[in-house]
Amino acid sequence: MNELTARFMTAAGEAPESVAQATWSTHVRIERALDRGYLTRPLFLTAAQRDLIRGPLAELTALLWSLPERTGAGLDGFAAMCGASPRQREAVLRTEDGVRFEVGRADLFWTGDRFQVLEMNLTSATGGTDVGEVCRAMLHMPEVSAFVAREGLGYVDPMPRLAAVLRAACERAGAGDRPRIVLAYWPDGAAPTKRTIHLVAAMLADRGLDVIACGLDELRHVDDAVVLDGRPVDVVHRFFVIEDVDVPGGWDLVEPLLRAHERGRIRVVAPFSAELCGSKAALALLWQPSVRDRLSERERALVADLVPWTGRLRPAVTTEDGTTVPAVDHCRRHRADLVLKPAMLQGGAGVVMGNQTTDAEWSAAVESGLRADYVVQRHVAAAPETFLEGWPRRPVRRTVNLGVHVIGGGYAGLVARAARADAPGIVSLGLGGALLGCCFEPVAAAPDSGSPSG
Repeated sequence: MNELTARFMTAAGEAPESVAQATWSTHVRIERALDRGYLTRPLFLTAAQRDLIRGPLAELTALLWSLPERTGAGLDGFAAMCGASPRQREAVLRTEDGVRFEVGRADLFWTGDRFQVLEMNLTSATGGTDVGEVCRAMLHMPEVSAFVAREGLGYVDPMPRLAAVLRAACERAGAGDRPRIVLAYWPDGAAPTKRTIHLVAAMLADRGLDVIACGLDELRHVDDAVVLDGRPVDVVHRFFVIEDVDVPGGWDLVEPLLRAHERGRIRVVAPFSAELCGSKAALALLWQPSVRDRLSERERALVADLVPWTGRLRPAVTTEDGTTVPAVDHCRRHRADLVLKPAMLQGGAGVVMGNQTTDAEWSAAVESGLRADYVVQRHVAAAPETFLEGWPRRPVRRTVNLGVHVIGGGYAGLVARAARADAPGIVSLGLGGALLGCCFEPVAAAPDSGSPSG
């Protein structure tokens, strides 16, 4: 618990019952209005903590973007190294235009003295860019608004940077003065996710963009043009991911977009290469000796400081100290300190935590991972945060995953997800149990900050 959080919790504990009751009632109204579960208070980031991630995360993002060149394999070779399927590799090559769509989110744990990057999501389908709305809603909670004003805090809204990146993509596409942008999501996506994407579209429209959200199956293709409601579309902002091309019927939905992109009728953002650079396989490459040898001393230090050891699960793995050992033996000996993750999947699917399995379950998972496409990562233990929940209020300890947005090459605020510290599994909205939250931080030197007045 940092000093800002400690001061907030002290103030909340000393608040008159009427203020505490009003804060809780407002929280309940926020959940009902936004139709999701939310934390009962924001997270608070000190200036010192922000300095630990602001520049370094931008550097790490740039390093990941450079991996296709750093590996010397070229884009198709890099896709193969990451474990992309044949159709995924085709989607990568057919949407590549050499221009980065710089939208990403690093998922971090705070260990008590440092941040650790568990995953780096470099994709236009990154969630949490609507977090500014959550910040503004929480400012209606009496305890929060009073504390934020007293401490001189604000929030960083990702939306201005996202709008700027989209405008730049439209200009590069030569899409005219007022291009039509579609935020396209997968047809069978979860209802809360679809609602959020429609909210993001509305927030971008408030910034002067011609944006609408729809399912990918709602788009029509006429002579390689993409049409929605009788109007041509200029830019398709993907809110679906690379693994969707391999689901039943997925290629039939995606291929017409690839064709239209190739023929210059639309621009697809982000190109599918983004998911390669933001995959767990890419994090593992940063620790692979043949790639580490190509990094500068500063880059190697950056990786060692921010990224827990991650290795591709192969018959032999190279450990953190550079020793190559049999993977099965190493994983069995260090079960409690390791996590297995699919190399190319997202949303927490397929993750196995060694400290939550038996020896037999873990051995079976390792053997299965060797036959599939997995990475093994050093387990990171987060320092839990305390929240006052329910009425009468009671303390609940939660494990917090901090999703730090890196958009347009710079820090763009963060969104929080938190699960009960005593709950098994990972912190994931998609797998249930986690609540959403936002963050306030010192206003000074925080670009795109929101003030307590909104």
